[in-house]
Order: sequence, then C-alpha cells, then structure tokens
Amino acid sequence: MREEASNLNPPKKFCLTKFSRPKTQNELEFEAYLRNHARDGPPISVINDVDDQGVPPDFQYVDDYIYGENVPRPETLKETLFGCECEDGICKGFKCKCLKEMNKGMLYYRRDTGQVNVKPGNVIIECNSRCSCSARCPNRVTQQGRKVYLAIRRFAEKGWGVIATKRIEAGVFITYYYGEIITSQEADIRGNKYDEVGRTYLFDLDFCDDPSNDTSACLYTIDAWRFGNISHFFNHSCDPNLVVYPVMTDNGDLRLHHVAFFSKRVIEVGEELTFDYVGSVEKHESVEAKFDENIKPEIIEKYKCKCRAGNCRGYFHSI
Repeated sequence: MREEASNLNPPKKFCLTKFSRPKTQNELEFEAYLRNHARDGPPISVINDVDDQGVPPDFQYVDDYIYGENVPRPETLKETLFGCECEDGICKGFKCKCLKEMNKGMLYYRRDTGQVNVKPGNVIIECNSRCSCSARCPNRVTQQGRKVYLAIRRFAEKGWGVIATKRIEAGVFITYYYGEIITSQEADIRGNKYDEVGRTYLFDLDFCDDPSNDTSACLYTIDAWRFGNISHFFNHSCDPNLVVYPVMTDNGDLRLHHVAFFSKRVIEVGEELTFDYVGSVEKHESVEAKFDENIKPEIIEKYKCKCRAGNCRGYFHSI
C-alpha cells in the first residue's frame, strides 16, 4: 500500500456550529459537484475556512471502480461464484451455504446493527448475485452503501480531510476505497512518479499476497489519485480510528477484493476519519516506515508524519 498526506489528532471537543457561517462560493460549488457525483450515501458537506480551494483539479468522484488495461472485468469472473438458496430472503448462519462454507456458519456482521463481527485480518465473503437472498440480507452490509454522515474539511497543516458530522459507532461500514484498478506493473511506474512529488494514492490489493505462492501474488493496485470517492480524502494517523477489511461481493477472485473501511472505535462528531497508510491488510499490523538509501532527503521530508499520536512512527510512507 502506498499513500499520501498526514493527520493531526482532532480536538477532544469539537462543535460544528462554529461553521454555521454563510458558505463561500467555492464551498457551494464543491458541494454541488458532490451532489451530482457522490451518490453512494448521504449528502457530503464541505468546510473550508482556511483558503479558497474548491473542487480539487484533475479529480473525478466515482462510486464504482474504473478498470484499467489488462485488469479482468467483474462480468468475466461471475462463473467463479456460488450462491445460497436461503428462504425468506434472509441468510441465517448454518442454513446459508455462503456462511457455512466460508465462515463456519457464523455471521460476519451483527444481525441487529450490521456492525462487523469478525476480527481484522479476515476476509469477509458477502452474498452475491447468484444468491436467492434479498438486499436486506444481513450478509450484504457493504453492498448497501455508505450510511454515515461525513464532511470534507480543509486543514491548514495538511489540506483536505474527512470528519464525521454524526456520531459513528464502532464496527460500522464507512465506505469502499474506490479508484482505478491497475496492474502492479503499472502501479510501480506511477508510484515512482508520485514519489517525486511526495504524494500518492496507491493501495495494493495484497490480502492474498504470499511470496511462496506465485498464484497468490499481488497483481493489482487501486489508484485513487485521479478517480476516487470520499476515501480519496482520508488522511493518515499512526493511531487511526478506521480499519481495513478485504471484502468479496460479486466475483470469486480474491486478488480483486474490495478494500472496505470500518470504524475501529466510536468516532465522535467533528472527529477526523483516519487510517494507517503503512499497514498490512492481511496481518492487520502497523510496520515501520522505511526508505531506500538512494532516496533523496527532500523526498523523505515530504513523508514526515504530523499525526502527533503517542505511537507516531515519524513517517507515513515507505519507499
């Protein structure tokens, strides 16, 4: 995974009413843009009391993946799926073929709230288009889309970030990491260019990456630099409040899993949503940021972390 930006811990108390001033023209235009393009959940507001920045140039909001060259399309992978035949449109543990074969009959989510019910580091296999259950099935949580209320906020120290405008409970699905899916070879080329300017939005689909097994190697990467959704604006923290899960929905190729964000703990109103850029999706652990000895000092300087967490590692990227 390769990412951009940094995060400062939010204040303990935060009041959105201080932003009740009239919106600037740039804020209004940004919100209008989001209303027209961000259709994957509740409306997203924009807060910028720092500068005159509006819609980021050369950025296009998408609510699905863009498939790059030499990347399989979802429709070509449907034959790898199997479906359940649960009655009443609702899957119920051991009676569901999907849950029985993939999770020992246990639900991935709490039936009453939809909060994630498995530990980080596990893949979540949701029901799919071959299943007889309905959209209300408790095993289709991420497919129901983003339900949390968020705002894109401008920060003086780091640019755009995302804050909660309503309290978010622990274990709640936030959103997918949408962008352009490209091959790992193309990601290496783009990554070298992005490193020169000190920012990148590359996220390797590496849950199944096993150096001892050629068939499980990381083949694809999500690039959210130009195409992305609200997760494009998530900043880094060494002590994040979001956690990443690999999720499978409508294809059976684990090398093309979704990257899904869930709340790691309760997130209060006004608190910034962050995740750890230097982590392992598979092992769910943070790792020390490391740099090649040939990397120029001025590039390393661009990756200094500003999260101010007690466990801050100093940098939020490895090259």
